[in-house]
Amino acid sequence: MRVTLPSWLTAPLLAALALALPAVASGGTSLRFFGNGTNDIDRVKIPIDDPATSLPGPPADVGATDFTIEFWLKGAAADNTAAAVSCGANVNWIYGNIVLDRDRYNQDRKFGLSLAAGRVVFGVSGDGTGDLTICGVTPVLDERWHHVAVQRRRADGYLWLFVDGVLEAQGDGPDGDVSYPDDGVPGNYCGGPCTGSDPFLVLAAEKHDAGPSYPSFNGYLDELRLSTTLRYTSGFTRPAQPFIPDAATAALYHFDEGSGTTLGDSSGAAGGPSNGQLRVGGSPTGPVWSSQEPPFGGYLTLTLTPIASGLPRITSITSDGPGRLFITLQTGQVRIVDNGTLLPTPFLDLSSLVSCCGERGLLSLAFDPGYATNGAFYVHYTDTSGNSVVARYAVSANPNLANPTSGVTLLTVTQPYANHNGGPLAFGRDGYLYVALGDGGSGGDPDNRAQNLGELLGKLLRLDVSGAPPYQVPATNPFVGITGAREEIWALGLRNPWKVAFDRRSGDVFIGDVGQGTWEEIDFQPAGSSGGENYGWRLKEGDHCYNPPSSCDPGGLADPILEYPHTEGNCSVTGGTRYRGGMSPRLDGVYLYGDYCSGRIWGASQRGDGSWRTVELVDTTMNISTFGEDAAGEVYVASYSSSGGTVYRIDAAPVPNCTATDVSSFTAPATATYGIPYQLHWSAVGPATTFELAESTSPTFSPATTQLVTGTSFTVIHTGSTPQTYYTRLRPLDTCGAVTFSGPWTPTQATAVASNPACQIEIANQVYAAAATVTSCGTLALGPNVQVQAAGVVFRAAYQVTLRNGFSVLSGASAALGLDPSLANP
Repeated sequence: MRVTLPSWLTAPLLAALALALPAVASGGTSLRFFGNGTNDIDRVKIPIDDPATSLPGPPADVGATDFTIEFWLKGAAADNTAAAVSCGANVNWIYGNIVLDRDRYNQDRKFGLSLAAGRVVFGVSGDGTGDLTICGVTPVLDERWHHVAVQRRRADGYLWLFVDGVLEAQGDGPDGDVSYPDDGVPGNYCGGPCTGSDPFLVLAAEKHDAGPSYPSFNGYLDELRLSTTLRYTSGFTRPAQPFIPDAATAALYHFDEGSGTTLGDSSGAAGGPSNGQLRVGGSPTGPVWSSQEPPFGGYLTLTLTPIASGLPRITSITSDGPGRLFITLQTGQVRIVDNGTLLPTPFLDLSSLVSCCGERGLLSLAFDPGYATNGAFYVHYTDTSGNSVVARYAVSANPNLANPTSGVTLLTVTQPYANHNGGPLAFGRDGYLYVALGDGGSGGDPDNRAQNLGELLGKLLRLDVSGAPPYQVPATNPFVGITGAREEIWALGLRNPWKVAFDRRSGDVFIGDVGQGTWEEIDFQPAGSSGGENYGWRLKEGDHCYNPPSSCDPGGLADPILEYPHTEGNCSVTGGTRYRGGMSPRLDGVYLYGDYCSGRIWGASQRGDGSWRTVELVDTTMNISTFGEDAAGEVYVASYSSSGGTVYRIDAAPVPNCTATDVSSFTAPATATYGIPYQLHWSAVGPATTFELAESTSPTFSPATTQLVTGTSFTVIHTGSTPQTYYTRLRPLDTCGAVTFSGPWTPTQATAVASNPACQIEIANQVYAAAATVTSCGTLALGPNVQVQAAGVVFRAAYQVTLRNGFSVLSGASAALGLDPSLANP
């Protein structure tokens, strides 16, 4: 019996259920900027000063102590064209494509970070104590994610710059406090000439919009952490997970809001939060929230292996046993792929019963848990009147043919509109049949059916089909016995569920629910749930108010575990399944899902605290219509085409068994006297851009430390108190092929001379095969186009040497560096 409840009755029924719902965080996003460096737009502004001297600055105002600033970025060289800058005792960092700006207008006590000629540049100006800009060596504008960390030690102003965990530059900079002065001037909060944007830390733009000489960053930013400590003393493996706040975290931005104009600080630091504000505008309009994220968890990509093609309008994929796939077509046919061969005769043809196409048609098929003995299976289709029908059929004596006359209709649901039919069918581990129905269509659910317990539309149903037709309602369904409610309902608040999947190992349920016009979502129900989850539509679209536009959550809603916006070509989620196969063990436990319009496929994994993290695994050109599993748990994806789509098996791309190349083997002299580490740099030329870098003191590399590195320039740092031989090896991970290396550029000795520690230093460089000693605060030529300027040592042209509790030789760079007297008197 179909019962329509009055709207005043719906809320009391939901309240009476008193659900205990899990609190699950939404999935991750990043921010995409477009380099619109004008009019105070296309940026994030984080306040770093208060309008009164009696108030402390927000915790994001680092600089009064040691600090580390780190984040992830991704960009393209064509979008960031700032030229190379001369690094040294200057403020040239301001001329790159600015990523982070903590400037002060025409004043000292400032710092920032930019990209010049595709390299990371970091600079600091002290409070009357000088300036220093240091430059990285690795090109980072290769449309890949890179982790960047910069550090400053307050006591002596020493700076470090790391890219993907590799120390690429360091130098002795201006010391003292470089936090923002607490001037307490109302209106702009700063004394002297400045603008209203001055008392802010600004992301992705030059804060004063000073013109084209100070270009803005065009690309993606994610996972920004500001710390009041020096987190890294040498090379490190770049983070594999989002940051977790600790006592030294001054501000932490996960960029996971996904919407709105606030970038939230989740550090919990005293005096916070230091929330940032998005300033949106420009053409293209920026910043926008993006589903692209750093590759947390290491190197993983997918390959798609074609299984069957020429199949028009694929809507679902399932299996009845080993080696066999059953593929439903929207026009009404069910086709079999048997051990890779598409059988010529349809398993079942319901074309005469089915209305097609648009969002109508044959939508899904599910085999009875007892199919091997009872031969029963179930289909969900839209009939010629536009109604949703669930029917049971049986296989014939021929396992490749169904009995077309065996159909028994179990459920018919009137559809008021032609869209939002839903369609998925799935059996749970409890043996019950789950049926997903859309909200009935139109737009915005005009009759609020998804929240109406007297309607089956917009719901996930749970039916017992093990007995006499049509079905029974399980006694444990959550709305059994509630007056006016349809007892078939298991969960509510769905708009247009497109794919429901049970994790075959855990029993968890995943639902892809197509959004209205802004957000796509993945909903979740943990195994063992007693049902009754309300997934929020039309109160919410994703995790965002829809109708009403504010104050929409009555409490007890099950927010999505993952969501993404309609940006970058995304428009309609295609729910997938959790990988539990055996062919790609690196995918185990990863929930795979995609977008119909953009063709992207993502992988989501659950953290220990129950929240979820998602990363893009492959960007295809397909219109992704469905995912499915075979009997072994391997996952398949289909492209939708009226002329003929293709079914692909999803595999974790194998790591090629590429030959590892020894790129350096050298013996370092004793460094105990001065504690000077050796820093090596080299470049790779070849087809690979992702490598496993191994370092060891054994020529057999047992034991060895390894890390994932991307790009074509690398740095390794070695320290030790006794002479030691070091070995470094690179193995391509993405593409095998000959790789040649230039470098390393390695110093043979570096010794500070005690007689004049402020200015004197002896350097023996194997490139020039000659020692040179600076005996006064002057200039000494070391070789062609190379010079040393003591009391601020500068090596220019072919090689750069840095000395201050560390030694580095860099190619094609320059920097100004001071000498540390402690080197001579350890």
